Amino acid sequence: MDKPVIHKPVIRKRHSLSPIWILPLVALCIGGWLLYTNVKEAGIEITVHFKDATGITPGKTKVIVKGIPVGTVKRLAIDDGMQGVNLIITMERQTRSALVEDTAFWIVKPEVSAGRISGLDTLFGGAYISVRKGSSTNSTTRFEGLAEQPPLDITTPGLHVTLETNTLYSLQRGSNIYAKNLQIGYLEDYALQENGKILLKAYIEPRYTHLIHTGTRFWNASGLSLTGDVQSGLTVNVGSLASLIYGGIKTRERHEKALKALENVGLGPRADHMPNQLSGGQRQRVAIARALILQPRILLLDEPTSALDVSVQAEILNLLTRLRRELGLTMLMVSHDLAVIAHLCERIGVMSGGELLETTTANALAAGNVSHPYTQALLRSNQGFDASGVTG
Repeated sequence: MDKPVIHKPVIRKRHSLSPIWILPLVALCIGGWLLYTNVKEAGIEITVHFKDATGITPGKTKVIVKGIPVGTVKRLAIDDGMQGVNLIITMERQTRSALVEDTAFWIVKPEVSAGRISGLDTLFGGAYISVRKGSSTNSTTRFEGLAEQPPLDITTPGLHVTLETNTLYSLQRGSNIYAKNLQIGYLEDYALQENGKILLKAYIEPRYTHLIHTGTRFWNASGLSLTGDVQSGLTVNVGSLASLIYGGIKTRERHEKALKALENVGLGPRADHMPNQLSGGQRQRVAIARALILQPRILLLDEPTSALDVSVQAEILNLLTRLRRELGLTMLMVSHDLAVIAHLCERIGVMSGGELLETTTANALAAGNVSHPYTQALLRSNQGFDASGVTG
């Protein structure tokens, strides 16, 4: 019987990659790509020191340049001496070239005056941090925040003027500068010097620089001033009502706007009167006109008829009712006079010690249909108030 033939195995080396390694390699490539993009797009962490961080919310407050967010406040920390707050901010990478030693950071908050309003967007979106690139070439990640917006850089096109005065009067940062009733610039900043005088920094727009030359004089054309004493008498220097509302700035557009506001409150014919020529009710109308200049949606009235006689109170209440109807205003009034409340208000909240005790309506109040003891006591103290004016 022949022996079986046993064949020797032939071993061949495989040069291709086993399929089992494909998945780990794909995962490695994806992980590497994610790491690369994360490092490439990672922000730049900086620290900005402010004396106060009111209105700043970590994770929400943005750093904004020309309306575009370029960074976010990540966290807040009290400095070692408890003299201020350090804001740790993550800036986008494209801002790296702007992060130099003299780059300025400041917090933008709403500012309201009789004739102007700034930072209005912060009323709804909250405070934000604005930034202006410096001229230094030395990079840094630590900055000292400013309390206010800094003056324009001296290299900014236009004319930078330094003025000196003994008294600031009604001037403020942002006050406009006029020539022949034409706005040509504004006041950037002011500071008290060691000699007691005030140094003003003003900016004139490039197209109006030809109006300023050697011998040009500047003066304050707004506000109210008193001279004299009690014994010899006082002299009051003040502009007309229209100029008083807008700080004495008499451009055509602003003057007409002030006149319209005065006409809305029934003082059109008295626009050129002085304050000492007005009655108490007329001065109250001026206060209402100043509030309407800003075109508000909500008007806060704090005892609007106090210290006025009954007939004048009725005129002011009728005026407020008409303005609410014509301008679509929402009015929030604070008063202890139930007759005034019942005449003007639709919904009423009764408060004591800062706590809201009860909400009711003008009709319910007039009928005495209230439940809280404090409201009942308030009604008893106002017994006999005229409920005929209730319009609910």
